[in-house]
Amino acid sequence: MIKENNTLGIIRALRKDARMNMVDLAKATNLSRAVVFRRLKYIENNFVKKYTSLVDFSKTEYKVRAVIYISSNGKRLAAFLKKNPHINSAFSLSGRFDFMIEVFFRNLSDLASFEDRLHPYCTCTRTHFIVEEIKMEDACAA
Repeated sequence: MIKENNTLGIIRALRKDARMNMVDLAKATNLSRAVVFRRLKYIENNFVKKYTSLVDFSKTEYKVRAVIYISSNGKRLAAFLKKNPHINSAFSLSGRFDFMIEVFFRNLSDLASFEDRLHPYCTCTRTHFIVEEIKMEDACAA
C-alpha cells in the first residue's frame, strides 16, 4: 500500500508525463533530486508493473473498439484471452460475468470473426461498443 506523500506526488507527476526527467520531476513535486531519485527507485521496485505507452486507437486503422463481458464454461478461456493480439485488456470478474475484455478491430467483420472464435469458450457474452474515451489510465490515490 502506498502511504507516503512524496511517493504519491511522484506517481501523480509521472502519471501525467512518464517521460519527465529528474530535474522536472523534482520541480513538479517540490522535492530535491536526491529524494526523487531514491523514491523513484522505491516506486519502480514496488509498484510499477511496466512502462508502456497509451495509444490513441482512433487515429489508427483500428476503428472498432468494444468491451465484451463473458460468462465462461471452463478454464481454457483465460489461455485463449492471454494469447489473442486483439485483446488490449482482460480482467477476471466477480458477479454475473467471469471476464471483461477490451478489444480493438479494424472493422465489424473482424469483430464478428473474433466473437465466433470466442463462442466455444463461453456460455454468454455481452458486447458494448466504446463510443468515446472519457478518462484513461489517470487514477492516482488522493
